Amino acid sequence: MRNHRFSIIILGLFLSISFIACGGNSKVDLGQSVDTDKDTIIDDEDNCKSVANTDQADEDEDDVGNVCDNCPSTSNKDQKDTDADGVGDVCDNGDPGITDTDKDGIMDSSDNCSSIANADQKNSDKDK
Repeated sequence: MRNHRFSIIILGLFLSISFIACGGNSKVDLGQSVDTDKDTIIDDEDNCKSVANTDQADEDEDDVGNVCDNCPSTSNKDQKDTDADGVGDVCDNGDPGITDTDKDGIMDSSDNCSSIANADQKNSDKDK
């Protein structure tokens, strides 16, 4: 029983010394200072964790930064994009200016071949 009390006292002393050595800060960092995109905004506070955006601009105030928002002018917290064209459902109304049918990253209004993916927009036969 005496050894048990001694162990508890030693443990308590160790914890007290550790607390003082750490400046008395009882908050333990459990990954709270992770900054995935290296933009100096920690992930817990970053509105776009995967793309650097130090200005944290969020035009539609949906808590998704403009650089990550698939519809930056209309609030859409869920970022739902049913047709996977890169435009959020709330903005995707079939307008060729904001639709990318072939999903090559070029909107149909600017795509020289909107039915076949060709991100480089190469036009070998010069037909358009």
